[in-house]
Amino acid sequence: MKDYKWVAVFLCSLASFFLNTISAAFSPILLLVKEDLGLTYTQSGMFTTAYFIGYTLGQIPWGYLTNRLRASRAIFLSVLGLATTTFLSSLATTGNEVIIVRFFAGFLGAGIFVPGVRLLSEWFPVSNRGLAIGLFGTGTSIGGIVISFSSPFISLSFGWRWSIRALALLGFAVASALRVGLKDAPEKESASRGGESLRAVVFQRAFWILGYDQFIRLGFSYAVNAWLPTFLSENYGLGTVMASLSITLISVIGIFSNPFGGIVSDRIGETKSIAVTFAILIPSFYLLAAYSNATLVWILIALIGFFLNFLRSPLFAMLPKLFGITQSGIITGYQNTFASTGAFFFPLLIGFLRDTTASFTTGWTSLAILCIPPLISTTTLLKSNKPHPLV
Repeated sequence: MKDYKWVAVFLCSLASFFLNTISAAFSPILLLVKEDLGLTYTQSGMFTTAYFIGYTLGQIPWGYLTNRLRASRAIFLSVLGLATTTFLSSLATTGNEVIIVRFFAGFLGAGIFVPGVRLLSEWFPVSNRGLAIGLFGTGTSIGGIVISFSSPFISLSFGWRWSIRALALLGFAVASALRVGLKDAPEKESASRGGESLRAVVFQRAFWILGYDQFIRLGFSYAVNAWLPTFLSENYGLGTVMASLSITLISVIGIFSNPFGGIVSDRIGETKSIAVTFAILIPSFYLLAAYSNATLVWILIALIGFFLNFLRSPLFAMLPKLFGITQSGIITGYQNTFASTGAFFFPLLIGFLRDTTASFTTGWTSLAILCIPPLISTTTLLKSNKPHPLV
């Protein structure tokens, strides 16, 4: 069982890979679905919105279910539910049916990352827990790359419904692998790693500081993904394909920066890693807004993509260290809720600022300014918080 922990990382990453293929499943083929079902642009946009509402609402319940069911069973049930709802969406005959099923897909899919952090925290000691969580995150980046190429190809060859069904079949295969292979850490290794009561955790400054960091991390990521191609098209005259390569570049970089963030945080500590990240993001977003050199812009895109992905590992690895492994599933659910709220807010903010100022300059500058509070507040954690004594 000593080497099994790396099997657990692989299986959790496989579940994360499937989750991200489903979260982005309709984006590359949205026009095909719109035309087939006779939908408006608003209805088509609700595919993503409904999924994300369900995903956000599912974070905290899945945190509690993780404690009741154990992490491995929660992940298996989440993948199974996600695969089932994905298959059902391929049978839909109206836009409203797809929207409803996508909501439940998001809600059921929320049970992968939350218990995954708990399970890996049980298997890995503090010394390389960040690396484990970083490797867990690589599945997300790979999933985004795969779906961007495979979904249009299958849809154009066999129709959009078969593209969705192929993903559902993949999900059933992943669920089978999880049912057979995924195991929780032995009780003697994990049960003693206690934690404070949830009420005590919620009243700690660290809980809210890290929640704001999560709000920024995922909110900025979604804002960049939503508006970067449009920014490149408007400001630099790039075509749709070339502008969209910016998102592919960020996904490819994420494969490496997720585990690298874990390695660095294991070596120098989570709070230092988080603080350094925000210190680099401040000038990166400012320069993106202030300068128009095309070469510099691509360098900045790479930097921003690297550090937004880098940030995930130290933020989640810090939770069991501060609050104990027992509560890590529930706390991760709450922290992910902060993150999901940011994912709603920041794309809307950038769009609003673009409408009101007729430029992306104010939007990118705002993101640079909003990095300053988490830089300051996270730095205070270096002095005010110590690892949980039982971890």
